[in-house]
Amino acid sequence: MKKIFVLLISLTILLSVSCKKKESTEDPNTIYTCSMDPQVVEHHPGKCPICHMELTKVSSIPDKNDNTIHISDAEKRLANIKTEFVEMQTISNEKNFPAVVSVNQKLTDAIPSRISGRIDMLYYRSVGERVEKGLPLFQIYSEELIAAEKQYLSALQQQENSSALGIDYTQLAEAARRKLELWGMNDLQLSELKRKRIPESVLTVYADRSGVIAEVSVTMGDYVMEGTPVYKLADLSSVWVEAQVYSSEAASITENTKVEVTFPSLPGKIIEAKINFANPELLTDSKLVLARIEIPNTGDELTPGMQAYITVRTNEKETLAVPSSAVLHDSNGATVWLKKSPGVYEPVMVQVGMENKEYSEIISGIEEGDAVVTSGAYLLQSEYIFKKGQDPMVGMKM
Repeated sequence: MKKIFVLLISLTILLSVSCKKKESTEDPNTIYTCSMDPQVVEHHPGKCPICHMELTKVSSIPDKNDNTIHISDAEKRLANIKTEFVEMQTISNEKNFPAVVSVNQKLTDAIPSRISGRIDMLYYRSVGERVEKGLPLFQIYSEELIAAEKQYLSALQQQENSSALGIDYTQLAEAARRKLELWGMNDLQLSELKRKRIPESVLTVYADRSGVIAEVSVTMGDYVMEGTPVYKLADLSSVWVEAQVYSSEAASITENTKVEVTFPSLPGKIIEAKINFANPELLTDSKLVLARIEIPNTGDELTPGMQAYITVRTNEKETLAVPSSAVLHDSNGATVWLKKSPGVYEPVMVQVGMENKEYSEIISGIEEGDAVVTSGAYLLQSEYIFKKGQDPMVGMKM
């Protein structure tokens, strides 16, 4: 019994020494982080307190003096890392205003009824429908038309019989014909009337030019007077692009201001133009002013109601700049990643000046000729935190 007790004590001591040796092999600088949440850093294995995944072991706490990160060729391809050399660029402040394509009212004509009567047929009933020259627009029933046609036919008959009586009714027939022409009858309709010698109770009005229906002013069955508009027909060879601008920004929108017009539905289409109308008064019940641009509509690509953007550039200057995609902004400031050598990248804090959607002015932090990362900078930032367990900007100063 005494021998067994001694043996148990010996085994306990041996296990204790073995565990201490095992613990002593752990590197006190070893850290653990989460692949999904790299901001999580622990000095022992376990689960991520955010996503509850197993923490990943990272070799050791990085050297605080080494702020670079090494990326393999495979990681570089996966992160789509691209670089450009820092150089002087012409940049400017940009202001973008939402706008809409509308009908050029200078190229819009009203098509009225030239005679009193009832609208029996509308061949076009919706705004935006395309009208071709020579096609019928509407039909109108008119008792005045019937009376005028009878007068014309009577004059023709009298003209034919006038030779026997020695009286010339030519002028009377021509006057009756001109009256029908003024009411909208064309040569073909008049020829048919002369051939058939039967009055038509309905007059069909045809388009004298091509265009797009901009407004339908009546409905079928309406009684109209002479001169009542039936349609508005627009020529879309030129259109307006109109933007409503807040009065606080109206100073940058004046007549002859150069602008760029783009269209979300037409990627890559950019039209350079000038403001040709800037309303000096606020629109009713608002704090907006109206800016208008007239642009050609080649190929009828632009239709009324289409969304657009007007871009105005001011304070243009030549300065050191990088693509805006290269600059990372956070609470610590602005950062860019530089390529130091093949596969080696380093974050640098910069002071940013003027910015637009394409370029950001760099006041200090980097120099002309530096290779700056323009694609994949966010992935480099995440990889740095994952591998080194800290934000590369912590403690960094301009």
